[in-house]
Order: sequence, then structure tokens, then C-alpha cells
Amino acid sequence: MTTNQAYVAATFLKGKIYAVRKIHYSFQYIDCFDPREMSWTEVASMARTYFDYPLVVPHMNKIYIIGEPRDGIDTIEVYEDGKGCATHLENLAFPLCARGLVALAPAPH
Repeated sequence: MTTNQAYVAATFLKGKIYAVRKIHYSFQYIDCFDPREMSWTEVASMARTYFDYPLVVPHMNKIYIIGEPRDGIDTIEVYEDGKGCATHLENLAFPLCARGLVALAPAPH
């Protein structure tokens, strides 16, 4: 990361740290820190810009970004390594007040 960040949310996946950063009101990116190389690389741009900190959850070699973007509708985006961007997955039918609890709960059967 070579620029100032307004907000950062991070997670760990496949031996690397991934950070969702917001540099100002309209641009958001995913950066990757490789501890072997001791360097940061910008790996993706985000489809949306989120208020505050989005929830960032690693699962099955993907990173899910959950939060409230500027349009006010909570959404889920997914990042897959090497794609160059996060993809909008879906809008949520209900707001996520306790994002961490919802995201880590088991899937309904």
C-alpha cells in the first residue's frame, strides 16, 4: 500500500494478507501482502464503494466482501485471485446490523 487509506478491512488467505482499502469517497481496492516478497500489490478494484469497514470473509479460496455501499443496499461481492476485480454477487433482502454474526453463521438447510 503506497497511498493513504481512509478505511481498511483485512483477512488472511493462502498465506497472504488481503486488505480492502478506501482512498477517498469513490475508489476502493483490494491489496495483497506477500510475506515472502515483503511487498504489497494492488490486485483488484471493487464494484462498489462501501461506507466504513466492510466485512471481509475468506471461504473456499475466495474472499467475500459484505457491506453497505453508497446506494444504501447491503451487498455481497466476491474476489477470486487473479480476476483483477471483485464481482457483485447479490443484494441482500435485509440489512446486516451484526455483519460478523450473519457472515459466519452456518448456511440454512
